[in-house]
Amino acid sequence: MSPEFRDGLQEKYLRYLAKKMDMDLKIYPMPFARRIRAIKKGEIDIMVGVKGAQPISDNYDKLQPSYEQVQSLYFVRSKDADILVKREDLKKLVVGLTIDEQTTLKNSEKKYLDIVTVTTLNQKIELLLLGRIDTFLHFGQSAHYVLKQKGLADKVIKASLKDGIKNDYYIIISTQSPLYQYKNKFESAIKHSIEANDFKRIRQQHYEALLAK
Repeated sequence: MSPEFRDGLQEKYLRYLAKKMDMDLKIYPMPFARRIRAIKKGEIDIMVGVKGAQPISDNYDKLQPSYEQVQSLYFVRSKDADILVKREDLKKLVVGLTIDEQTTLKNSEKKYLDIVTVTTLNQKIELLLLGRIDTFLHFGQSAHYVLKQKGLADKVIKASLKDGIKNDYYIIISTQSPLYQYKNKFESAIKHSIEANDFKRIRQQHYEALLAK
């Protein structure tokens, strides 16, 4: 999980799944790209928060089905509120994205004037305020909360563009992990948790608790 969000939503998902599977849990905070390398090498067993667009690999499997669908939104400086109103405007803008695979980067290049790759939300916010990028894309709930905590909710706002990007998110498991033999059990647990709305409940409770602080 990301070191930026200890005791965050992803950690709560991992703890929930470990309890559901009656398994011990050790969490290793590391950036996304490093997590992907670690799971390919079998250094970690599972990972949450992986987009459906993540390239296929022989070193890990995406556990089915997707455990949640999350909308990412574009954010801009409040003084530039009108620079992103329609999707065509993206071609004129430099955007901050979290991208870890070259294939994903190539798929995004045609959408924007230029791309600056980053690893954390804090980097996106900093680059935006410095004028190094024109906009960034991030989970709506998460970005709104962090901006509020930093006292920046009046300086960085959601872009006027109505539609963000909806992504399906998956848990992946290393094919080299000793837990891989339980792949079917993991997928059954995920399916039952979705049917019980457990992931939605955890997400809702997480952000309700944060906003109540």
